[in-house]
Amino acid sequence: MNRLSKALAVAVLAATAVAAGLWWSGSEPPPAQPVAFDHKLHAEAGLTCDTCHQLYDASAKAGLPTANFCMSCHQVVKSDSPEVKKIAQFQQAGGIIPWVRLYETPGFVYFNHSRHIKAEVKCAECHGNTGTVSVSAAEMEFTMAACMDCHRVRKASLDCLTCHK
Repeated sequence: MNRLSKALAVAVLAATAVAAGLWWSGSEPPPAQPVAFDHKLHAEAGLTCDTCHQLYDASAKAGLPTANFCMSCHQVVKSDSPEVKKIAQFQQAGGIIPWVRLYETPGFVYFNHSRHIKAEVKCAECHGNTGTVSVSAAEMEFTMAACMDCHRVRKASLDCLTCHK
């Protein structure tokens, strides 16, 4: 398959995904999380995005904290809180907290956090003001147009195969 055929196939897939509603629109309410995590409270305590999302600069995905990670502080901090008790239960059950992702790109889109961090894209540019609200919701709309607008402003590649592999 030549480069033009690949680009055309990607464009058709993208248009189909948008039409089918597979590309997030930002209009839904925030999903219920297994633990009521308060981003604002943690940000006010001095934690930054990379404190909990430790893979943000080295991986395609930023990563979500495990129960073991959370309990490294919460063995002592608010250990009697009902939400921390939930985390402790997840820790006893294997350590995975089944967080509901707020942002997920479609499978036909290649997105890499580390490349964006190296380009000095700040977390809030794509994720909104997560650290200023208690209940996080997906604030930003991920559409091909929004991503391409950002690429144009930053003079990043607009070649289809940069994001679609």
